[in-house]
Amino acid sequence: MPAIQPILIIIADDSPGDRLLAVTALRKGGIDNPVLEVEDGQQLLDLLRSDAPKGRRVVVFLDINMPRMNGIEALAELKGDPALRRVPVVMLTTSEADIDLIRAYDLGANSYLSKPVSFAEFLPKMQQLGAYWTRLVTVPVVPDG
Repeated sequence: MPAIQPILIIIADDSPGDRLLAVTALRKGGIDNPVLEVEDGQQLLDLLRSDAPKGRRVVVFLDINMPRMNGIEALAELKGDPALRRVPVVMLTTSEADIDLIRAYDLGANSYLSKPVSFAEFLPKMQQLGAYWTRLVTVPVVPDG
């Protein structure tokens, strides 16, 4: 029986700085899972539909406000795709608007976290989030076909 690969974390955020902060927080929390980064919802969907995540356990941290395809649009398409709908998606965004929160959960988001302004506040939240999704719960494998 092959060894189980660690959960792949995909961060979809148009801000290189926010992606770096997220990865830094995960690493400081001892979460050394592989991380892939994309800049918008279309890149996220292209990645998820490629061979890269096939047969792997994946969790997506998805920003809402991105160019080309925003996080809400990407979430709707992802959750509407029978091959991808079980991929856990955590909305990780600066938006605290009730409409975004409600739309995200209506579309099937698994969690919604508003990014704190300071790194000192962001660090423990991201560490807890990363530990929850990579150590505590079991997530399904992205199917091969």
